Amino acid sequence: KRESYLICLSVLEQRKNINRLIQAFTLSTTKPQIKLVLVGDKGEGYKEIINTYNSLNKKMRDRIIITGFINEKEKQVLLDNAKILVHPSIDEGLGIPAIEGIINCKPVLATKLESIQEFAPENGLVYFEDPYDIYEMAEQINHSVQMKYKQSEIKNNSLKVIEKFSIANFNNLLRRILS
Repeated sequence: KRESYLICLSVLEQRKNINRLIQAFTLSTTKPQIKLVLVGDKGEGYKEIINTYNSLNKKMRDRIIITGFINEKEKQVLLDNAKILVHPSIDEGLGIPAIEGIINCKPVLATKLESIQEFAPENGLVYFEDPYDIYEMAEQINHSVQMKYKQSEIKNNSLKVIEKFSIANFNNLLRRILS
């Protein structure tokens, strides 16, 4: 039987809000078979993240998987099989993991940052209004896991984001800037 999991693709560091994500996940009431997979290399504050993880009871630690750095092929397999992509970042440039989630037709749970709202479609995206509030994060995790997403809407969102970041769109923008 395939396991159900949430995936977070991010450098494991403080500004990506991984510590609070772990805390929120432990407070969520998701079914015990749902796991959290944290994919990413070590970053600033990694030691605190590991300390938070190590402070959990064994049952909860078994539900959180920290892969460390993995190659693109492995990442794609994990993303393909994930239930939801979680992107709880406090400070973000473009939000590439959220883009990857949308392009791969995954529901996305992300912090309500301007950089993400700029490209994000309306459907299939749930926001953390306050990324510092682990109780709200836990509630949004519960909501996202229980929500019935319409695959047609998620596919449509994917196509919109792919078009927005297409080479043709980029070239048109570049032509306008240089004219």
